[in-house]
Amino acid sequence: MTSDPSTVSHEHLVELEIASYIKRARIALVLIGILDAWTAYGNYDHLGPWRDGSMFENEPTGELKALIDLTYFIIVFTGIASVANVVLAAIAGTKTAFAIYTAMGIFAVCTGLRLYQSNGRYLSNWLWRVTTIVLGMGLQAAYKANQLRKSRRFAKAHLVG
Repeated sequence: MTSDPSTVSHEHLVELEIASYIKRARIALVLIGILDAWTAYGNYDHLGPWRDGSMFENEPTGELKALIDLTYFIIVFTGIASVANVVLAAIAGTKTAFAIYTAMGIFAVCTGLRLYQSNGRYLSNWLWRVTTIVLGMGLQAAYKANQLRKSRRFAKAHLVG
């Protein structure tokens, strides 16, 4: 194939553009997975002394125990979400819209849990903002890829006799 753009067919250029948008969506999903894994890994070690009770003279009870258990659940959920986002990036080549919408659902659940835990202060966290921006960029790329897939023209088959 030559590098002259005038010799490249329109259908081929559309396919290349679709592939570039899919690649952007997959990169966004992997970045979200890395951010979630980093968050889960970094917070899991800090929660250990609180969870096993070595920070206290007596076993924590009541509201403090419920908060520690909720935090542990959120950290484990974030770790699972990181793996899920990387798996979604793997399947995003064929099902880009499904993968990005599933990632948005996971992000919404995680945000809701963290909002409940922090009484609304989680929205000022830099990590939430970065994840939102990356997810928005991935959503835009998946949307464009889906629109281009719907509007592309397929080549006509001719019988060669």
